[in-house]
Amino acid sequence: MSTQTWQNWFWLPLVLWLLWPHSSQAAFNQNSVLDDAAFVNKDAYTEAQIQSFLVAQGSFLAGYRVENRSAANVIYQAAQDNNLNPQVILATLQKEQSLIGVSSYNTETDPDGKLRKAAGYGCPDSGSCDSRYAGFIKQVDGVAFQLRYNYDCSQAGGACPTAKLFKASTGYRVGDTMTFDGIAVTLNNRATASLYRYTPHVSGNRSFYNYFFGYFIKYASLFSTQNAYPTLAPGDSYRFEAKYLNTGNLTWTPQFIKLTTAGPSGRVSPLARENQTGDGQDTQWSTETQVALLDRSIAPGQLGTFAFYYTAPLGLKAGTYREGFSLTSTDTDNKIIEDQSGLFWDVAVKNHEYAYGSQNFGRQRVEPGQSVLLELKLRNSGQTTWKRDTRYPVRLATDRKQDRTPEFIREDRAANNPSGWISENRIQMVESTVAPGSEGTFRFYYTVPEDMKPGLRREYFRPVHDGIGPMSADYGIYFELEVGAQRASWASQSANPTLSRGQSAQFTVKFRNEGTTAWQRDGSRPMRLATLRPNDRALAWIREDVPGGNASGFVKDNRIQMVESTVAPGAEGSFTFWLTVPGDKAAGTYREYFGLVQDGYATLPDQGVYWDITVR
Repeated sequence: MSTQTWQNWFWLPLVLWLLWPHSSQAAFNQNSVLDDAAFVNKDAYTEAQIQSFLVAQGSFLAGYRVENRSAANVIYQAAQDNNLNPQVILATLQKEQSLIGVSSYNTETDPDGKLRKAAGYGCPDSGSCDSRYAGFIKQVDGVAFQLRYNYDCSQAGGACPTAKLFKASTGYRVGDTMTFDGIAVTLNNRATASLYRYTPHVSGNRSFYNYFFGYFIKYASLFSTQNAYPTLAPGDSYRFEAKYLNTGNLTWTPQFIKLTTAGPSGRVSPLARENQTGDGQDTQWSTETQVALLDRSIAPGQLGTFAFYYTAPLGLKAGTYREGFSLTSTDTDNKIIEDQSGLFWDVAVKNHEYAYGSQNFGRQRVEPGQSVLLELKLRNSGQTTWKRDTRYPVRLATDRKQDRTPEFIREDRAANNPSGWISENRIQMVESTVAPGSEGTFRFYYTVPEDMKPGLRREYFRPVHDGIGPMSADYGIYFELEVGAQRASWASQSANPTLSRGQSAQFTVKFRNEGTTAWQRDGSRPMRLATLRPNDRALAWIREDVPGGNASGFVKDNRIQMVESTVAPGAEGSFTFWLTVPGDKAAGTYREYFGLVQDGYATLPDQGVYWDITVR
């Protein structure tokens, strides 16, 4: 009410409020009584809806006519003329003179002056009501004008209808802190400033608030919290979450309360309404533009949660996408008050990026049958998180040529460790996730095939966003594997013999296995002693122990079998054989060279092993 009638009529609306049957609702905020948008929503009710409201409330105004106009028409027209919510006028009429709650009243005699002072307009605290503004029409027109005038003038630069009537010294500006009945109030918005200038009492504005929300705001909300803005790579999913306080009078249910895309309302997002995180949770989208309330029910005064998923689709251009939302009601009988929270997420869509980190070796010599561990670390140099267990994971792929199948066996046949390979050209990341700035590890095995020819192999690799494509940078990352025969070093041998014609001698030489795989006596690649200088030459000696009949040790003209069946790395292998001097061999000293061969594969480096055989 205006300042004139407060002292005279304070008790009546207060008593009626105490007796008023109302639902539980959020606490009254003395600094923010009503949203600006709700305050000036002149189309909140049509004239017919105002009439239906008066009938539903059992108000005598439903049948009241003045100057051949219905009360609904007077209220509606005043709201339209002044760009004011007609519900604000209705709540003010109840606050001032209880016109909505009174069912029967003598409108002819107006015994209590309810119609003459319907809105308390022109009735200051300091004196009696001004007779120039008496009567229902003048009161409704007056309150609509005054509240809108107060609203326009409450902000610096506001357009006051009659500038000379507004004086800066009177205050009531947005941001001002004023004291009413000993209570400090900060005017947080224009609607609140207007209401306090009309009724400069906290209790009076509390009454207005209770009537307005009790009558009209069945569904109302106040934004509470939201989770962080995400940065996604194509194929990544994110769970968005926002919470709202139920400040209305009705319980929220998923059937009616929705979070709707905004900017504009009902906008269809370029993001996909999918969940590719693998957590098994539903996306929570009830339509392509609406998300249902997560909770089964939210009573007035409680927090409701809205959670949903978006996935950055493949092929979506990198950039920032603003995803706006507003809270709405699909209940045709009870619409929610316009959501002014301006809820949005800025969703950054970026491609995965990487930088070289380290590797466990650059070049390594390997032997047929040998298993070797390769480990590569790459740094996440982008702004998106790498993920291992998702529909579009980050993996290491063979490269140059892209997605080639390696010549090597993709296994650890030495110790049977997990190979790290998940396909013929993909290696799984060790970590489940790698945040920006951290390093991801790719650990995998190769085994050299037994029939792989000696030579240098350069194995290229490159990280990929699997299912999408390789990461953009190509740093030429590779491992070099030098494939060669098994390795050995001379250990010992028997002495040089001096023989007569027809006499035989036993020769023994030992080599140490300096490689990484065991020597085998039998099989497809046996380790043998061969004649050298030239290779595989025929011997001019009898390859037998003619006098003694011992096993000669030869398996063919120029090959001598290893004594042991296997020789482990670091151990020594022995080669023992017999030679007999032919009867026609001329006297003299003969030098015979020998060396190791991995038969059928390669000749090991010549270590200059020989015997000088003297014939007498």
